[in-house]
Amino acid sequence: MKLALPSRRLAVPLLIVLVVAAGGLLLTDEQSAPQAGASASAPLELAAADVGRITRGPFARQLELAGELRPVRQTTLTAQVEGELQTVAVRAGEAVSAGQLLARFSPRDLAQRVAVQEAQLAKSREQLQQQQKVEARNRQLLAQRFISQNAYDATQSETAVLAAALQASQAELALARQALGNATISAPFAGVIAERAVEPGQHVGSNTLLFTLVDLSELELTLQVPVRALAGITPGQTVHFRVEGYAQEFSGSVARIAPQADASRSVPVYVRVDNRNGPLRGGMYAQARLDLAALPDTLSVPQAAVREEQGASFIHLVENGVLRKRTVRISERNPASGMLAIAPADSGALAANSLVLLIAAPGRGDGQAVRLAASPPDTRPPDTR
Repeated sequence: MKLALPSRRLAVPLLIVLVVAAGGLLLTDEQSAPQAGASASAPLELAAADVGRITRGPFARQLELAGELRPVRQTTLTAQVEGELQTVAVRAGEAVSAGQLLARFSPRDLAQRVAVQEAQLAKSREQLQQQQKVEARNRQLLAQRFISQNAYDATQSETAVLAAALQASQAELALARQALGNATISAPFAGVIAERAVEPGQHVGSNTLLFTLVDLSELELTLQVPVRALAGITPGQTVHFRVEGYAQEFSGSVARIAPQADASRSVPVYVRVDNRNGPLRGGMYAQARLDLAALPDTLSVPQAAVREEQGASFIHLVENGVLRKRTVRISERNPASGMLAIAPADSGALAANSLVLLIAAPGRGDGQAVRLAASPPDTRPPDTR
């Protein structure tokens, strides 16, 4: 009984302390709950550069394509005769004029062939002349009935054979003289030697590659244009392009359009480029830009506002301080202005001058409360009319 009295005295104060502590914790939770709620509902602040606007008006269209530059006029020069190259007068990269000497074969064997054919021709001519005299004499003998008709016919046949032999000798001589003329290789037009495939003293056969000659004064840029954009391209249209390594922009004009599409549903379009005294070379790759006809009365949105998700495009509208996610379809792109044209089927659900988010959606995205720090800038492209 003596031990129970002190335990009862200690239990009462301890119970009071526990009750007070529990009340304090409850009070702390009740006070902190409104603060957490207030923090969760506080709108996120957006800078002026974080938003843009949907615009309505003419939409300038541009088509960007890559292509290769090729000389309009180029040729490969091959050996027309067989023999030893006596002279090779030019090297790759050298500019040549029309008719300039490029190479020469040794004429010794070719000249001897001409001499042989000239002798053969003289022999054939002499034989024919003798046979013609025999035929004239036999004609008189036939008239006097000293020889038969068969004998005279044989004489005529021999004359015809020798006449054909004479014609063959004449043709052989012409070929020999032509071969002698082909011993000298000259430039068919002014240009630049792109390739030299032989050396002096080399023995080459007929049709062996000697040189490749290109004319760089006029080049052609080949572009593969999608069928959907072909209606906006016409002959004579200006095309601007850039080449790696050069700061300036070059231009050309559409010369012709292929009559049919290839397997990739693209149509080759050929752009003629005036390169007189220019720096461009064949084989260079160019990034070309074609300005197409503008689309009238079109809604467009900054490219930065469009996001991709599972193959679909969407934007976040800023409506009454809240983000609203909207799916859109893009019909055209203009890389120069950074604007995308919204397909007409989706235009009815959107309004011009609506605010759109240009950055990744913060927080939960759709339904997120936001607040603008300042008025957003005008993202419409400048009026170039």
